Amino acid sequence: MPNAFIVGVPKSGTTTVFSALSAQPGVCPSQTKEAHFFDPLKFGEPLPPLSEYEALFAPRPEDTVLLEATPGYFHGGAAIAEKIREISPEGRVAIILREPGARAFSWYRFQRTRLKLDQGLSFEEYISKCEALGLEPESTRGEGAWTGLSGGLYATWLPEWQRVFGDDLLVMFSDEFREAPDKALRRIGAHLRIDVAQTETDDKNVSVDISNPRLQKVALKINNAGERLWRRFPGLKRRLMGAYYKLNAKKAQDKRMSPEARERLDRYFADSIDELRMLLPNVPEKWGTR
Repeated sequence: MPNAFIVGVPKSGTTTVFSALSAQPGVCPSQTKEAHFFDPLKFGEPLPPLSEYEALFAPRPEDTVLLEATPGYFHGGAAIAEKIREISPEGRVAIILREPGARAFSWYRFQRTRLKLDQGLSFEEYISKCEALGLEPESTRGEGAWTGLSGGLYATWLPEWQRVFGDDLLVMFSDEFREAPDKALRRIGAHLRIDVAQTETDDKNVSVDISNPRLQKVALKINNAGERLWRRFPGLKRRLMGAYYKLNAKKAQDKRMSPEARERLDRYFADSIDELRMLLPNVPEKWGTR
């Protein structure tokens, strides 16, 4: 079973961190970055046989760390935390948090790129629907596109992860990886018992606005079908993606949210950030202070 887990949160840089850690000596990553094996617990459903989970890993004799990263696990709270602890009693867990307003905007753009949202839906309209839905999308299958706001209410789920994992839990912030990437990567590696020998990284899972939705649908199918191949040959994927986005990317009109949307998000997340500061001593000062 895996003994190192990155469980949160979506759009906080977990793909880049997972890829960098997977390249270190002695690490066996899951064959797909996001296994989603424990997701059914969020919806009150039973898990598949554990043998299906084991089949995602093919460790070599020299591998001492089996690494999995599914950032959506964080929002499963106690149900997922307790099950991970049960199947991996010595496992260690890392969570990367991103300023919730920026994460919401990034999630909106990502879901639009993945064709999960109407291409004409404005960010302000998206915020309104997410606010009306509250926490419902976190426990309802098929509603993941609408977790832009609920996914940033970190204080709702963090206490259960702290309770279950104690000192085996590390909470970091995407700010750390942006400001001092080498230091941050070594820190998360040390917690997960990974000796970080090289720290070369590049941004992955970047959201790009697209011109032709039909072509994007085909590209997404190819990407999903070839994930194991991309994991083995990341350079090939980078070259193919570069060529594809030259063909189908468009100049985005809204790469930045409006000042009005930013102010609205600051108000929405203010109480949750205050609660988070009571749980963690090192929440970045600029969060919630705009």
